[in-house]
Amino acid sequence: MPDDADVLIISSAAKDWFPREFELLRAYMKNGGRLLVALEPRRDSGLAGFMAEWGVLVGDDVIVDQQVRMFQGLSLGLDPVVARYGKHPAVASMKERTLFSLARSVTPSPSPRAGLVVEPLAFTSDTSWAETDLDTLFDSSEAKLQDADIKGPVVVATAVSGFAEAIGGEGDGEFQMVVLGDASLLTNQFFRQLFNDALVLSATGWLAGESQLISIPPRGVRASRAHLTAKEGRNVFYLSVLLLPEFILMMGIAVWWRRTSL
Repeated sequence: MPDDADVLIISSAAKDWFPREFELLRAYMKNGGRLLVALEPRRDSGLAGFMAEWGVLVGDDVIVDQQVRMFQGLSLGLDPVVARYGKHPAVASMKERTLFSLARSVTPSPSPRAGLVVEPLAFTSDTSWAETDLDTLFDSSEAKLQDADIKGPVVVATAVSGFAEAIGGEGDGEFQMVVLGDASLLTNQFFRQLFNDALVLSATGWLAGESQLISIPPRGVRASRAHLTAKEGRNVFYLSVLLLPEFILMMGIAVWWRRTSL
């Protein structure tokens, strides 16, 4: 690993890591490393066990959330919209929504080892849950909230920090880590969706110690998709399909009746 690297970014891979690679990663963290990890369901490359060492519980699950589709009402989807963030400095400026796609839970451990500070960064909505029956979900496209599942809000981003000396490292430097339950945020397809880029840049800025990056930069005007809540979707449906057409029809009948009666 380069000595002048400010942040090390790791994304999910198809093959497991070698033990020697994990040893190098542990040594990097114990010497004040800064690490951003992006995971995917069913593809942790052995990183789930490594995250547990640092107080992050990576669930073998997929986040399922309710979505509103025009003319179809409520349906279940795998693209949860995040509108709630923690009080951590990495997300202190985040007020806008972000879009995760095919994400898994990354929950702070209730009892991390001494020397670790583990805090949640981002939560899904109350209508979501972490589905653990992945075979049924992917094979039959069916999902149902059960006792083994984690009911929302579910943590999909977590931060870890501490002093290297407290965990057997050298010197008095501080290590930092951000774990994302979705690697799609880093791809071209999703990086510019909603405020995904602001979330990733803010987390990276915190890791790199660049305070100017821990903020939402000015946004250019560009095409975007509307992500509605269940209530907003119903309101749009009633107004556009039921109320406005009937109102225009009644106004037309009133004008016609008035003209024919003169």
